[in-house]
Amino acid sequence: ADALAKDNVEYMQGNLTNASSIERIYTEDVPGSGSFNIVFNLAAETMYSQPEEVYKEKVLDLSTMCAAEAVKQGVQRFVEVSTAQVYDSNKSRSKEDANC
Repeated sequence: ADALAKDNVEYMQGNLTNASSIERIYTEDVPGSGSFNIVFNLAAETMYSQPEEVYKEKVLDLSTMCAAEAVKQGVQRFVEVSTAQVYDSNKSRSKEDANC
């Protein structure tokens, strides 16, 4: 929370499953918009065992659209942060094709 209070940190929120919302976040008329050096994507689907369509829309498509807009806007670094949902509660690794 302290990091978000600094003058050189911009916190934005929006519907990242919507391409126009993503573009607005990067270009909205607020101080610093359009000149982000680093973007951290912290969006995640936290419910376990969702249908594959949920993961496609809320993880794969969302991340791909955010990264593509970052490239379009000239962002220097795009950091994708994954969820811990790749691990089962027994702490063993899930298989790549498992319905996490």
